[in-house]
Amino acid sequence: MKKKIRFFINTLNSGGAEKVLTDLLRLFNPEKFDVAVLTICGGVNQEYIPNHVHYKPIIKKEGGVFSNIYKKILFHLPKKLFAFFYLKGKYDVEIAYLEGSATRFLAASKSKAKKIAFVHCDVSKKDILASFYKNKAACLKEYTSFNTVCFVSEKSKEGFENSIGVLPNAIVLHNVIDYERVKALAEEKNETNYKTKGLKLITVGRLSKEKGFDRLLHVVAELEKNYQFELWIVGDGAEFDSLQAYIQQNGISSVRMLGFQKNPYAFIKKADIFISSSIFEGYSTAVLESLALGIPVLTTRTAGMEEILAGGEFGKVVDNSEQGLKDGLQELLEDVNIYQRLKSAAKENSKKMTNSESVLGYVKLLETES
Repeated sequence: MKKKIRFFINTLNSGGAEKVLTDLLRLFNPEKFDVAVLTICGGVNQEYIPNHVHYKPIIKKEGGVFSNIYKKILFHLPKKLFAFFYLKGKYDVEIAYLEGSATRFLAASKSKAKKIAFVHCDVSKKDILASFYKNKAACLKEYTSFNTVCFVSEKSKEGFENSIGVLPNAIVLHNVIDYERVKALAEEKNETNYKTKGLKLITVGRLSKEKGFDRLLHVVAELEKNYQFELWIVGDGAEFDSLQAYIQQNGISSVRMLGFQKNPYAFIKKADIFISSSIFEGYSTAVLESLALGIPVLTTRTAGMEEILAGGEFGKVVDNSEQGLKDGLQELLEDVNIYQRLKSAAKENSKKMTNSESVLGYVKLLETES
Protein backbone atom coordinates (compact mmCIF):
# COMPACT_ATOMS: atom_id res chain seq x y z
CA MET A 1 0.00 0.00 0.00
CA LYS A 2 1.27 3.49 -0.88
CA LYS A 3 2.27 5.86 1.91
CA LYS A 4 0.10 8.98 1.97
CA ILE A 5 2.27 12.07 2.35
CA ARG A 6 1.19 15.71 2.63
CA PHE A 7 3.56 18.67 2.38
CA PHE A 8 2.33 21.98 3.77
CA ILE A 9 4.06 25.24 2.84
CA ASN A 10 2.79 28.84 2.95
CA THR A 11 3.06 29.63 -0.76
CA LEU A 12 4.80 28.50 -3.93
CA ASN A 13 6.44 31.85 -4.64
CA SER A 14 10.02 32.22 -5.90
CA GLY A 15 11.85 31.36 -2.66
CA GLY A 16 14.52 28.69 -2.32
CA ALA A 17 12.46 26.30 -0.17
CA GLU A 18 9.56 26.48 -2.63
CA LYS A 19 11.88 25.70 -5.54
CA VAL A 20 13.53 22.80 -3.69
CA LEU A 21 10.13 21.35 -2.83
CA THR A 22 9.10 21.11 -6.48
CA ASP A 23 12.42 19.41 -7.29
CA LEU A 24 11.86 16.93 -4.47
CA LEU A 25 8.32 16.13 -5.61
CA ARG A 26 9.54 15.15 -9.09
CA LEU A 27 11.92 12.60 -7.58
CA PHE A 28 9.39 10.65 -5.51
CA ASN A 29 8.32 7.31 -6.94
CA PRO A 30 4.52 7.58 -7.50
CA GLU A 31 4.31 3.79 -7.18
CA LYS A 32 5.46 4.02 -3.55
CA PHE A 33 4.12 7.38 -2.38
CA ASP A 34 0.77 9.13 -2.77
CA VAL A 35 1.88 12.74 -2.39
CA ALA A 36 -0.19 15.89 -1.78
CA VAL A 37 0.80 19.54 -1.37
CA LEU A 38 -1.26 22.11 0.51
CA THR A 39 -0.54 25.85 0.36
CA ILE A 40 -2.34 28.95 1.54
CA CYS A 41 -1.78 30.52 -1.88
CA GLY A 42 0.09 29.66 -5.08
CA GLY A 43 3.03 31.26 -6.87
CA VAL A 44 5.44 30.92 -9.78
CA ASN A 45 6.62 27.46 -8.71
CA GLN A 46 3.21 25.79 -8.80
CA GLU A 47 3.56 25.08 -12.52
CA TYR A 48 6.51 22.80 -11.73
CA ILE A 49 4.49 20.44 -9.52
CA PRO A 50 4.39 17.05 -11.30
CA ASN A 51 1.06 15.67 -12.49
CA HIS A 52 1.06 12.74 -10.05
CA VAL A 53 1.07 15.11 -7.04
CA HIS A 54 -2.27 16.35 -5.67
CA TYR A 55 -1.97 20.09 -5.29
CA LYS A 56 -4.46 22.24 -3.38
CA PRO A 57 -4.10 25.97 -2.68
CA ILE A 58 -6.61 27.26 -0.12
CA ILE A 59 -6.86 30.53 -2.08
CA LYS A 60 -7.39 29.44 -5.67
CA LYS A 61 -7.59 32.86 -7.32
CA GLU A 62 -5.29 35.68 -6.25
CA GLY A 63 -4.88 39.36 -7.03
CA GLY A 64 -8.24 40.83 -6.07
CA VAL A 65 -9.15 42.77 -2.93
CA PHE A 66 -11.10 39.81 -1.51
CA SER A 67 -8.23 37.33 -1.94
CA ASN A 68 -5.77 39.72 -0.27
CA ILE A 69 -8.08 40.15 2.71
CA TYR A 70 -8.70 36.39 2.85
CA LYS A 71 -4.94 35.77 2.80
CA LYS A 72 -4.33 38.12 5.73
CA ILE A 73 -7.12 36.49 7.71
CA LEU A 74 -5.71 33.01 7.10
CA PHE A 75 -2.18 33.90 8.15
CA HIS A 76 -3.49 35.52 11.35
CA LEU A 77 -5.94 32.81 12.35
CA PRO A 78 -5.32 31.16 15.74
CA LYS A 79 -3.31 28.04 14.94
CA LYS A 80 -5.85 25.57 16.37
CA LEU A 81 -8.64 27.18 14.35
CA PHE A 82 -6.60 27.01 11.14
CA ALA A 83 -5.75 23.36 11.78
CA PHE A 84 -9.40 22.48 12.45
CA PHE A 85 -10.71 24.05 9.23
CA TYR A 86 -7.89 23.46 6.75
CA LEU A 87 -5.64 20.57 7.83
CA LYS A 88 -8.20 17.87 7.15
CA GLY A 89 -7.73 14.42 5.68
CA LYS A 90 -5.89 11.28 6.75
CA TYR A 91 -2.20 10.91 5.95
CA ASP A 92 0.63 8.68 7.09
CA VAL A 93 3.10 11.57 7.16
CA GLU A 94 2.51 15.35 7.28
CA ILE A 95 5.36 17.75 6.66
CA ALA A 96 5.61 21.45 7.48
CA TYR A 97 8.18 22.32 4.85
CA LEU A 98 9.02 25.82 6.11
CA GLU A 99 9.56 27.44 9.48
CA GLY A 100 6.94 29.97 10.60
CA SER A 101 3.24 29.72 9.78
CA ALA A 102 3.33 26.24 8.21
CA THR A 103 5.10 24.81 11.25
CA ARG A 104 2.83 26.60 13.73
CA PHE A 105 -0.37 25.43 12.04
CA LEU A 106 0.70 21.80 11.60
CA ALA A 107 1.89 21.62 15.22
CA ALA A 108 -1.67 22.46 16.29
CA SER A 109 -3.24 19.70 14.19
CA LYS A 110 -4.75 16.70 16.00
CA SER A 111 -3.77 14.42 13.14
CA LYS A 112 -2.40 10.98 14.08
CA ALA A 113 0.13 11.16 11.23
CA LYS A 114 3.86 11.21 11.73
CA LYS A 115 4.72 14.94 11.78
CA ILE A 116 7.91 16.42 10.39
CA ALA A 117 9.09 20.05 10.41
CA PHE A 118 11.80 21.52 8.18
CA VAL A 119 14.07 24.42 9.08
CA HIS A 120 15.64 26.01 6.00
CA CYS A 121 17.19 29.08 7.61
CA ASP A 122 19.86 29.82 10.19
CA VAL A 123 17.73 31.09 13.09
CA SER A 124 20.79 32.64 14.73
CA LYS A 125 20.75 35.09 11.79
CA LYS A 126 17.02 35.17 10.95
CA ASP A 127 14.96 35.74 14.09
CA ILE A 128 11.82 33.57 14.07
CA LEU A 129 11.13 34.18 17.74
CA ALA A 130 9.91 37.76 17.44
CA SER A 131 7.33 36.96 14.75
CA PHE A 132 5.95 33.62 15.93
CA TYR A 133 6.82 32.77 19.55
CA LYS A 134 6.55 34.44 22.95
CA ASN A 135 9.93 33.10 24.08
CA LYS A 136 12.54 30.40 23.47
CA ALA A 137 10.72 27.88 25.67
CA ALA A 138 7.54 28.16 23.57
CA CYS A 139 9.51 27.70 20.35
CA LEU A 140 11.41 24.71 21.71
CA LYS A 141 8.20 23.11 23.00
CA GLU A 142 6.51 23.41 19.62
CA TYR A 143 9.40 21.92 17.66
CA THR A 144 9.79 19.13 20.21
CA SER A 145 6.17 18.14 19.53
CA PHE A 146 7.14 16.95 16.03
CA ASN A 147 8.38 13.41 15.48
CA THR A 148 11.35 14.75 13.52
CA VAL A 149 12.80 18.20 12.83
CA CYS A 150 14.95 18.31 9.67
CA PHE A 151 17.64 20.96 9.31
CA VAL A 152 19.01 21.45 5.80
CA SER A 153 22.61 21.95 6.97
CA GLU A 154 24.80 21.32 10.00
CA LYS A 155 25.15 25.09 10.46
CA SER A 156 21.38 25.68 10.47
CA LYS A 157 21.05 22.99 13.18
CA GLU A 158 23.91 24.54 15.13
CA GLY A 159 22.33 27.99 14.81
CA PHE A 160 19.04 26.71 16.25
CA GLU A 161 20.80 24.98 19.14
CA ASN A 162 22.80 28.08 20.01
CA SER A 163 19.83 30.46 19.73
CA ILE A 164 16.85 28.38 20.89
CA GLY A 165 18.03 25.10 22.42
CA VAL A 166 18.85 21.47 21.65
CA LEU A 167 16.15 19.31 20.07
CA PRO A 168 16.15 15.56 20.80
CA ASN A 169 14.33 14.91 17.51
CA ALA A 170 16.69 16.81 15.17
CA ILE A 171 18.45 15.46 12.10
CA VAL A 172 20.29 17.02 9.15
CA LEU A 173 18.89 16.28 5.70
CA HIS A 174 20.36 18.27 2.81
CA ASN A 175 18.14 19.74 0.12
CA VAL A 176 17.51 17.58 -2.92
CA ILE A 177 18.20 19.21 -6.27
CA ASP A 178 17.04 17.69 -9.54
CA TYR A 179 20.50 17.83 -11.07
CA GLU A 180 19.58 16.10 -14.30
CA ARG A 181 16.88 18.69 -14.98
CA VAL A 182 19.27 21.57 -14.16
CA LYS A 183 21.87 20.25 -16.59
CA ALA A 184 19.29 19.68 -19.33
CA LEU A 185 17.82 23.18 -18.99
CA ALA A 186 21.30 24.71 -19.10
CA GLU A 187 21.62 23.41 -22.67
CA GLU A 188 18.63 25.43 -23.90
CA LYS A 189 19.40 28.13 -26.45
CA ASN A 190 20.03 31.56 -24.95
CA GLU A 191 20.83 34.60 -27.06
CA THR A 192 22.01 36.78 -24.14
CA ASN A 193 25.80 37.13 -24.09
CA TYR A 194 28.46 38.77 -21.94
CA LYS A 195 30.26 41.73 -23.46
CA THR A 196 33.40 41.68 -21.31
CA LYS A 197 36.76 40.05 -22.00
CA GLY A 198 37.28 39.74 -18.26
CA LEU A 199 35.64 37.44 -15.72
CA LYS A 200 31.95 36.75 -16.26
CA LEU A 201 30.07 36.87 -12.95
CA ILE A 202 26.49 35.92 -12.13
CA THR A 203 24.19 35.90 -9.11
CA VAL A 204 20.67 34.50 -8.97
CA GLY A 205 18.02 34.91 -6.32
CA ARG A 206 15.10 36.77 -4.84
CA LEU A 207 15.99 40.46 -4.64
CA SER A 208 15.46 40.94 -0.92
CA LYS A 209 17.53 42.50 1.87
CA GLU A 210 18.88 39.24 3.27
CA LYS A 211 20.50 38.37 -0.09
CA GLY A 212 22.95 41.27 0.27
CA PHE A 213 22.78 42.49 -3.33
CA ASP A 214 23.16 46.09 -2.18
CA ARG A 215 26.58 45.43 -0.65
CA LEU A 216 27.58 43.46 -3.77
CA LEU A 217 26.82 46.55 -5.86
CA HIS A 218 28.95 48.68 -3.52
CA VAL A 219 31.85 46.28 -4.12
CA VAL A 220 31.34 46.25 -7.89
CA ALA A 221 31.23 50.06 -8.02
CA GLU A 222 34.69 50.17 -6.45
CA LEU A 223 36.32 47.31 -8.33
CA GLU A 224 35.16 48.23 -11.83
CA LYS A 225 37.41 51.30 -11.62
CA ASN A 226 40.46 49.04 -11.86
CA TYR A 227 39.30 45.69 -13.24
CA GLN A 228 37.43 44.40 -16.27
CA PHE A 229 34.48 42.10 -15.58
CA GLU A 230 30.71 41.89 -16.00
CA LEU A 231 28.06 40.90 -13.43
CA TRP A 232 24.59 39.60 -14.29
CA ILE A 233 21.91 39.80 -11.60
CA VAL A 234 19.07 37.35 -12.31
CA GLY A 235 15.94 37.65 -10.20
CA ASP A 236 13.10 39.86 -9.08
CA GLY A 237 11.80 41.09 -5.76
CA ALA A 238 11.20 44.02 -3.46
CA GLU A 239 14.72 45.45 -3.92
CA PHE A 240 14.72 45.51 -7.74
CA ASP A 241 13.90 49.22 -8.14
CA SER A 242 16.32 50.40 -5.43
CA LEU A 243 19.16 48.31 -6.86
CA GLN A 244 18.44 49.58 -10.37
CA ALA A 245 18.37 53.16 -9.08
CA TYR A 246 21.74 52.70 -7.32
CA ILE A 247 23.30 51.40 -10.55
CA GLN A 248 22.03 54.39 -12.51
CA GLN A 249 22.87 56.99 -9.88
CA ASN A 250 26.43 55.74 -9.54
CA GLY A 251 27.07 55.14 -13.23
CA ILE A 252 27.92 51.45 -12.74
CA SER A 253 28.65 50.03 -16.18
CA SER A 254 29.61 46.42 -15.37
CA VAL A 255 26.20 45.23 -14.09
CA ARG A 256 23.15 43.98 -16.02
CA MET A 257 19.85 43.49 -14.22
CA LEU A 258 18.11 40.65 -16.08
CA GLY A 259 15.02 40.29 -13.89
CA PHE A 260 13.20 37.01 -13.30
CA GLN A 261 14.17 34.27 -15.76
CA LYS A 262 12.16 31.09 -16.09
CA ASN A 263 15.35 29.23 -16.99
CA PRO A 264 18.26 30.79 -15.06
CA TYR A 265 20.51 27.80 -15.78
CA ALA A 266 21.08 28.81 -19.40
CA PHE A 267 22.47 32.07 -17.99
CA ILE A 268 24.53 30.45 -15.22
CA LYS A 269 26.24 28.14 -17.70
CA LYS A 270 27.70 31.15 -19.54
CA ALA A 271 29.35 32.52 -16.38
CA ASP A 272 32.83 31.97 -14.96
CA ILE A 273 31.88 32.50 -11.30
CA PHE A 274 28.64 32.42 -9.31
CA ILE A 275 28.44 34.94 -6.45
CA SER A 276 26.38 34.53 -3.29
CA SER A 277 26.40 37.75 -1.27
CA SER A 278 23.77 36.62 1.25
CA ILE A 279 23.67 37.84 4.83
CA PHE A 280 22.15 34.51 5.83
CA GLU A 281 21.21 31.23 4.14
CA GLY A 282 20.12 27.77 5.23
CA TYR A 283 21.54 25.62 2.43
CA SER A 284 21.79 27.51 -0.83
CA THR A 285 19.91 25.97 -3.76
CA ALA A 286 21.45 28.41 -6.24
CA VAL A 287 25.00 27.53 -5.17
CA LEU A 288 24.30 23.79 -5.53
CA GLU A 289 22.80 24.31 -8.99
CA SER A 290 25.81 26.35 -10.10
CA LEU A 291 28.20 23.64 -8.93
CA ALA A 292 26.12 21.08 -10.83
CA LEU A 293 26.97 23.07 -13.95
CA GLY A 294 30.67 23.17 -13.05
CA ILE A 295 30.65 26.87 -12.12
CA PRO A 296 32.85 27.73 -9.10
CA VAL A 297 31.45 29.97 -6.36
CA LEU A 298 32.43 33.05 -4.39
CA THR A 299 30.25 33.23 -1.28
CA THR A 300 29.94 34.93 2.04
CA ARG A 301 30.21 32.65 5.06
CA THR A 302 26.63 31.53 5.74
CA ALA A 303 25.07 28.26 6.91
CA GLY A 304 25.92 25.29 4.70
CA MET A 305 28.54 26.96 2.49
CA GLU A 306 31.54 25.18 4.00
CA GLU A 307 29.67 21.87 3.60
CA ILE A 308 28.67 22.55 -0.01
CA LEU A 309 32.09 23.84 -1.11
CA ALA A 310 34.08 21.18 0.78
CA GLY A 311 35.87 23.82 2.84
CA GLY A 312 36.78 25.91 -0.20
CA GLU A 313 37.71 23.24 -2.76
CA PHE A 314 35.09 24.36 -5.30
CA GLY A 315 34.91 28.04 -4.42
CA LYS A 316 35.95 30.80 -2.05
CA VAL A 317 34.16 31.33 1.27
CA VAL A 318 34.79 34.86 2.53
CA ASP A 319 33.92 36.87 5.60
CA ASN A 320 30.21 37.77 5.74
CA SER A 321 30.75 41.47 5.12
CA GLU A 322 31.13 43.96 2.32
CA GLN A 323 34.90 43.97 2.85
CA GLY A 324 34.97 40.19 2.70
CA LEU A 325 33.19 40.22 -0.65
CA LYS A 326 35.52 42.89 -1.97
CA ASP A 327 38.69 41.09 -0.91
CA GLY A 328 37.49 37.77 -2.30
CA LEU A 329 36.42 39.14 -5.68
CA GLN A 330 39.54 41.26 -6.01
CA GLU A 331 41.73 38.21 -5.43
CA LEU A 332 39.93 36.31 -8.20
CA LEU A 333 40.21 39.27 -10.57
CA GLU A 334 43.94 39.64 -9.90
CA ASP A 335 45.01 35.99 -9.97
CA VAL A 336 43.68 33.91 -12.85
CA ASN A 337 45.41 30.81 -11.44
CA ILE A 338 43.07 30.79 -8.43
CA TYR A 339 40.04 30.92 -10.72
CA GLN A 340 41.42 28.17 -12.98
CA ARG A 341 42.06 25.88 -9.98
CA LEU A 342 38.53 26.39 -8.63
CA LYS A 343 37.02 25.97 -12.10
CA SER A 344 38.82 22.67 -12.64
CA ALA A 345 37.74 21.32 -9.24
CA ALA A 346 34.11 22.45 -9.72
CA LYS A 347 33.93 20.90 -13.17
CA GLU A 348 35.25 17.56 -11.91
CA ASN A 349 32.88 17.64 -8.92
CA SER A 350 29.85 18.31 -11.14
CA LYS A 351 30.24 14.86 -12.68
CA LYS A 352 29.67 13.27 -9.27
CA MET A 353 26.62 15.30 -8.23
CA THR A 354 23.62 12.96 -8.12
CA ASN A 355 20.40 12.81 -6.15
CA SER A 356 20.67 9.19 -5.07
CA GLU A 357 22.09 9.69 -1.57
CA SER A 358 19.78 12.57 -0.58
CA VAL A 359 16.68 10.89 -2.04
CA LEU A 360 17.44 7.76 -0.04
CA GLY A 361 17.57 9.92 3.08
CA TYR A 362 14.09 11.28 2.36
CA VAL A 363 12.69 7.84 1.59
CA LYS A 364 14.10 6.49 4.85
CA LEU A 365 12.60 9.43 6.74
CA LEU A 366 9.14 8.86 5.27
CA GLU A 367 9.15 5.09 5.65
CA THR A 368 10.27 5.05 9.30
CA GLU A 369 7.25 4.71 11.55
CA SER A 370 8.29 7.27 14.20
